[in-house]
Amino acid sequence: MKKTVKEYTAEKVAEAIKNKSQDQVPGAGDGTTTVVETEDSKNADISKAFFKALATNQGMGEAQKKIREQYKAKAQTIGTPDEGGVLVPLTVDANIRTQLEYISPIRQIARVISNAPARLQLPSADGGNAYWVAEAALIPETEVNFAVKELVPEKLASRIKGITLEFLQDAAINPSAQALLENQLAQKAALVENQAFANGDGADKPFGFRSSAVTPLTLAQAGAALAWSDLLALQFKLPTAYRNQGVYVMSSAALAKVIGLKDTAGRPLYINSVTESGANTLLGRPVYIVDEIPTTGTTPNFVTEVWYGVFSDYVIGDRLGVRGTDVSYAMPAVSGGRSSSAC
Repeated sequence: MKKTVKEYTAEKVAEAIKNKSQDQVPGAGDGTTTVVETEDSKNADISKAFFKALATNQGMGEAQKKIREQYKAKAQTIGTPDEGGVLVPLTVDANIRTQLEYISPIRQIARVISNAPARLQLPSADGGNAYWVAEAALIPETEVNFAVKELVPEKLASRIKGITLEFLQDAAINPSAQALLENQLAQKAALVENQAFANGDGADKPFGFRSSAVTPLTLAQAGAALAWSDLLALQFKLPTAYRNQGVYVMSSAALAKVIGLKDTAGRPLYINSVTESGANTLLGRPVYIVDEIPTTGTTPNFVTEVWYGVFSDYVIGDRLGVRGTDVSYAMPAVSGGRSSSAC
């Protein structure tokens, strides 16, 4: 039977479309369907397997094998099994760390070194000078003294009691339940971290910026009441090279006093940010609230501290992934540096 030109053309067009689709879809040419697994779907399956194993107490060995492969693929330090507990999925670890940074003001302004080694030595130097030297003249000797400050990891544990088997089963299939658990763990850890980052003495915890390991420049309040000139003088305690990089750090009690201060022209010193993500400012510099700075006495005659400095010189090293034991979680993650330029 002969075909018309119209029928022949329609047949060839349909054949061309079929061949093109087979070229573009993996496995289409041999009648099979190929499913390509994305990294997001793989991570979701690993998290699901982890929470399911946690809830049923079965399959944790296989889940841990896949989780360790996750960390190794990202060149992350994971420690050894004899450190105890089980390693949580990489996405859970990342979500908890993100929450920690959001909650912890010190993490926002410090220098955080991710995936830090077991012991990290940081060089610091003082002394030395620079000179203008005439052509062909001898260059004067200069002496720079190098010292080493070492980050030693400390273990921070966060435990939430009362997690039911039903909740773990929900977390295995419900990302919202997983996020709730991650948030609870991060909140508890962040509160303990904040205390150590401010006041830690180095005994099984990091050194805080208020510890004896930091010797700040100090400035007493000039009059009976805090004035804008006190806060301005605090900035000028730092050398010019650091002054414009500094931030204010204070407690809520101190902030309550600062908010009402005005300069000699009647302009407020404290300005709220116009965006949610922006920092509020004091005399043009960002302000961070750390309520772990102690306040003694009662209003209106209380004593507290206002700090101004370059807190990026305070170093936090995060080491290892988050590890869990049953439904209590441990974070061998935090070590605090002791180099801070603040007054």
